[in-house]
Amino acid sequence: MTSSCTQFQYITLVQNLIHITNGATIMTEGESDVILSLTVKGVKNAVILKKALYVPAIGSGGLVSVR
Repeated sequence: MTSSCTQFQYITLVQNLIHITNGATIMTEGESDVILSLTVKGVKNAVILKKALYVPAIGSGGLVSVR
């Protein structure tokens, strides 16, 4: 999940409720693939997160959750 729409390749409208740890719920506004550039031991690697959720209500951070 991220609140930054600039990280998405494209955004498909998807609206679902997400239950977060404090018991509150927040709404997703879309999903798309996100490409991250990770550097490991000086070597850059591209990582694609499939179906990442666009959730503006989570604020300035992001969250990666795998199921």
